[in-house]
Amino acid sequence: MKFKSIFPSRFLILFVIQFLFVLPLMGQVNNLQFEKMVRAIQLVKVAYVESVDDEKLVEDAIRGMLKELDPHSVYLSAEEL
Repeated sequence: MKFKSIFPSRFLILFVIQFLFVLPLMGQVNNLQFEKMVRAIQLVKVAYVESVDDEKLVEDAIRGMLKELDPHSVYLSAEEL
């Protein structure tokens, strides 16, 4: 079984890490939960059967988190602004 390299997506992973580090500093998310999210993204990138669009993966994850909060919280991408 051949795994794809995660290095091309390293920039996106670093962006997600930097974005999500703000929340633990504000006391809203602990480090274990943050690490769980990063591991999930990495696992999908290296082990999912089909190739995954990094930007879509992260934006869908953000949309899913906000959708679960309440019906009024939404994420708008740069294209949607």
